[in-house]
Amino acid sequence: MILSGADSEIDMTPDLIEGLKLRHPQIDVQAELYKIHLWLTRYPARRPKMLFRFIDNWCKKVKIKPVKIHLVNGKMTESEILALGKQKGMEPRPGESYEKFLQRLRA
Repeated sequence: MILSGADSEIDMTPDLIEGLKLRHPQIDVQAELYKIHLWLTRYPARRPKMLFRFIDNWCKKVKIKPVKIHLVNGKMTESEILALGKQKGMEPRPGESYEKFLQRLRA
């Protein structure tokens, strides 16, 4: 994907995308890059001069939607616990039970 700024273009290589994922683990970087591309296409007169800075600031300002928690018999399912962990940028430790991981998430 090529993003165009006011006076430059950036080819978003897999390495650059991976770097953004490391810098912003709580968001879906690929989806945000598509939104940035659409915004730049929609508002060509407002294209930024410093495109990397624009992309980084965009990613910083993304609001993370809260995960809806559905309780089954008063407990969260494993997939819901993992989704909550992904939202908070955390993963279960090797050998950690879902109950202990959930306690870490709530702390």
